[in-house]
Amino acid sequence: MLKKSFLVIGLAISAAMAYADDIASVIGKKYYDSNGYIEFKKDNTYESNHAAPGLNWHDKGKYNIKNNKVYLEAGVCKEFKENRDNMPCDETFGSGECTVINDNESLFFTKFLKCISYNKNVSGFKSLEIIFPMPEFKVKPGEERVHGEIKVIVLIGSTGVTTSNVKIRQSPGINSESIKYIDGINFINQTAKTYDFVPKGKKITIIARTKEKDKVEKWNNYWYLISVGENNGVWIYGEFIKIK
Repeated sequence: MLKKSFLVIGLAISAAMAYADDIASVIGKKYYDSNGYIEFKKDNTYESNHAAPGLNWHDKGKYNIKNNKVYLEAGVCKEFKENRDNMPCDETFGSGECTVINDNESLFFTKFLKCISYNKNVSGFKSLEIIFPMPEFKVKPGEERVHGEIKVIVLIGSTGVTTSNVKIRQSPGINSESIKYIDGINFINQTAKTYDFVPKGKKITIIARTKEKDKVEKWNNYWYLISVGENNGVWIYGEFIKIK
């Protein structure tokens, strides 16, 4: 019983050390999301830039790492869209804290940096948090992951082309609902051509495939999670694509 207790304590200490290593890895790194970035410089200063409707700022300050967290202390804040050089930091992200979180289902990264602002009601947000992918924890091609409840093999970086007109579906399976294929958006009049199938010869970006093959009529092949045209994260049967 005593040995088991030591084992549990040892595992807990190992897990804490692993998280500490993950946190320490942010030093000297710059992380991006779809709206901006946060950069942790080696002199314990940081910069944060964010550009989104109603949320535009550039913050500078100091950070320190303690208890497996990165604590942000904003110093200079500005709203770059209106060129306000000295706006109150409580009107931006301002001070806050960042932690490393695990993601067992993402097909792109196993860990993310979650940053939470200490400021309340920033532009109407009761709790403002921003999540940045951590490229040093990128999922490698060939790794097995779980997408929803589906076991898949990640194939990031692979491409292919359709070999015939073929339907795309919401989930892997011939009985899954098919999805309209959107060929491309015309930004002038906001229209797009749609089809009941993906035409032959269309280039696809492959994200992952099912772990097991599926028999459909006379074929036995994998289902592939892909992006094609304006459709992202849809499924296509492997018999009708050629992987490059």
